[in-house]
Amino acid sequence: MAAKYYLYRNLHKNMFSIKYKGIVIDRNNFQIMKNVSFNVNKKGQELVRKEKRKNVHATISGFLVSLNELGFNKATTLNDIKEKFGYKIIELYYNPYTTDTFQIKDIKKEIKKFDEKDGFILAKDNKIYLLIKIKTILHQKTN
Repeated sequence: MAAKYYLYRNLHKNMFSIKYKGIVIDRNNFQIMKNVSFNVNKKGQELVRKEKRKNVHATISGFLVSLNELGFNKATTLNDIKEKFGYKIIELYYNPYTTDTFQIKDIKKEIKKFDEKDGFILAKDNKIYLLIKIKTILHQKTN
């Protein structure tokens, strides 16, 4: 089984950092993960709100997926993911000043976990997205 990694937005580098066993092992702007949990450290969040200065206190933990495994490459666009690969794309959102948890942006609903059976998480261009397999959506409609 693959090891658990932590992904967070690196404000200084304007991209995502990936930690493994407490060490940053990569920085990039196109990462896919599966079987994730969305984590917000409440003490870190309180400090951000008190000091009005951001710090790393919100992460996504899970397992890395190679771009090749899904047929993607660094040039793959969101439109490609939707049109060519058949995923529904849903943007997520977290702002320590206005939300307490990660949320589905359009409906402002909290999200805590997302399993591989439902799809993947995409971290791209400083945003986080759910990639939901179309067959998952079709299965939910028929049940």
